[in-house]
Amino acid sequence: MKNIYILLFFLVSPMYSYSQLNAYIISDESNMGKEISVKIFENKLKESLIENSFQIVNNKSSADYIYNCKLTTSQGSEYQGVYTSFANAEFDVSNANGKHLFAKVYTNIKAGGLNYEHAGSKAIEKVSDKIIAEFEVFLLTADLFETDNRINENLTDTTVIQSKDKTPPEIKIISPTLFTRSSDPVTKEKQLKIKGIATDESGIFSVIVNNQETSLSADGYFSISLKLKIGENKFVVIAEDIKGNKSKKEYIVTRSAKPFSGDNNTSLSETNTGTYFALIIGVNEYTDVTIPSLNNPVSDAQSLYDVITEKYSFKEENINFIKNSTRRDIIIAFDNLSKTVTENDNLLIFFAGHGYWDEKMKQGYWLPADASYDNSVDWIRNSTIQGYIGSINSKHTLLIADACFSGGIFKTRKAFNDASEGINKLYELSSRKAMTSGTLKEVPDESVFLKYLVKRLNENPEKYISAQDLFTSFRTAVLNNSPNVPQYGTIKDTGDEGGDFIFIKQ
Repeated sequence: MKNIYILLFFLVSPMYSYSQLNAYIISDESNMGKEISVKIFENKLKESLIENSFQIVNNKSSADYIYNCKLTTSQGSEYQGVYTSFANAEFDVSNANGKHLFAKVYTNIKAGGLNYEHAGSKAIEKVSDKIIAEFEVFLLTADLFETDNRINENLTDTTVIQSKDKTPPEIKIISPTLFTRSSDPVTKEKQLKIKGIATDESGIFSVIVNNQETSLSADGYFSISLKLKIGENKFVVIAEDIKGNKSKKEYIVTRSAKPFSGDNNTSLSETNTGTYFALIIGVNEYTDVTIPSLNNPVSDAQSLYDVITEKYSFKEENINFIKNSTRRDIIIAFDNLSKTVTENDNLLIFFAGHGYWDEKMKQGYWLPADASYDNSVDWIRNSTIQGYIGSINSKHTLLIADACFSGGIFKTRKAFNDASEGINKLYELSSRKAMTSGTLKEVPDESVFLKYLVKRLNENPEKYISAQDLFTSFRTAVLNNSPNVPQYGTIKDTGDEGGDFIFIKQ
């Protein structure tokens, strides 16, 4: 009988096994400024790690990996007894040698509840689930058990588990666009801001440019600023993946000591205007039956799409046209723009749909298709839109909003300036401008504003027209044919330097 048991033991035992990895968690969680006694994120992370064969230890010195997270919450607004709060989180994973393997920052994750503290707890749960979902994807791709190079318990001391991934990362520079358009790039700038992406199946650990570590996102996007001397400048990009594989690319850019011959011309060439991107959003249908559906936003958005692709410097592949979009759809679209648009590019954002103004909070909102009438959980704040516009590193961004109460996004209500500068001067300075169909009042479903905007774009005889001049050309027509007062101005706190968005005809 003893022999039978021994035989069964060998049958069910694996040929070899990994020794278990030790995880040490540091989680600082507070809700409305008060430390949480039963930590929401820490408990969720422990469950996830145990499911992924980690052992939780209480001593940092015995840990193979250290997980560090800080979560805080802040008050949002209250509407009809529903309170909203926001959660912010910083999450970092490093090994015992202090090497950072994974890092993410999450901001303004919103949730609703019976009071601010309850809403804050919900927001922490929401951001915790988001962190863990993204981290578990990282675990699958990074394969920490392999990269730890632990010795197989049933092999000799000299045998280690080798990494399967031997492919180095791929490097691509996405900004400035002169590297994609010229084999011998030349600039007159004193400083060069480089943005790029490094990709690898195992994940990117670091990107170094000229011996300087870059700012690196979890999905491989990197950026760094370099000073340029007069003449030829060389910079070397080295990317390393989590498995230790490295790739290197070298670039040369020449800084010109003299102004370009075309600097005093009144025209703009394609080589110095960058790419024209657009995000066009039209919402007719709402899932909440208590929010009335609209008839015209999608068709209005289509009219704008048609005129800018047929007559102006917008290519279809650079336009994201989303119809009856949810909050998630819109936020993902903004996220993609922040990764794609460069400092030489131009961005047009258009929204048509329901809007709302909270007089108590002095806050405006866009209402996406999944908005609920009785709470603001899925509404999009003007401040959120401003935050994205400020973070998208474009040369010029123009927001056109055709919704109720859309005028609340402005720094000022000034319709237009008295003096006009030349096209080149306006383009040289960065801008973050907006034109809206009204102030803090309701606007009709049938938009007079959009009708005249598209009409002027169609009839414009000029090769170049600034957004301000375009607005001025149809403002009076809107005033004479509707009860609304259209607005044009600067979007506050987004990096406007006094320039303007320039429409260029094909």
